[in-house]
Amino acid sequence: RCPGPGAALRASGFSARPIKADRIRRRLSIIASVEQQIARELVTPELYQRHDGVLVRGTTIRVNFNCNQACHFCFVSTHLPAAKESRIREAIVEAARGGGHVILSGGEPTLNPKLEDYIALAHASGASRVEIQTNAIGLADATRTESLVAAGLSRAFVSLHGATVETSDAVTAA
Repeated sequence: RCPGPGAALRASGFSARPIKADRIRRRLSIIASVEQQIARELVTPELYQRHDGVLVRGTTIRVNFNCNQACHFCFVSTHLPAAKESRIREAIVEAARGGGHVILSGGEPTLNPKLEDYIALAHASGASRVEIQTNAIGLADATRTESLVAAGLSRAFVSLHGATVETSDAVTAA
């Protein structure tokens, strides 16, 4: 986070208002270049503990950053373009190597038309589990859901942000 204007600037009488809206703040949080920010946010290594206590390596890969919702609390840089397809594929193969769990996320991964290909690649590359993190709007299409499962999808982690339509719509701005 920005610490604000320096002492010399404040002494000059400069006044500024803080950016309080997280969605705007995230759009301003460029590292050095768009490419460097994509590289930083594309892959997140994780470690899971199964119910039997065994630790399992998992990797979240953002197959795109755009989303069909606008959740006020979201930390994803939804303004970024997707990484180059070759880099997404490399990340999937590397994550799947050795039986790791591959978690395809976004933004909203079902917005990526190559999601089935990415799932199949993870499965073929040795992933012990292939999961998507989704708001499930795209899963309302039964044909699409069936094609994801046929490609090798093991699990869908669905984000639900309210017990009623009204609450969910208010939280997700959808």
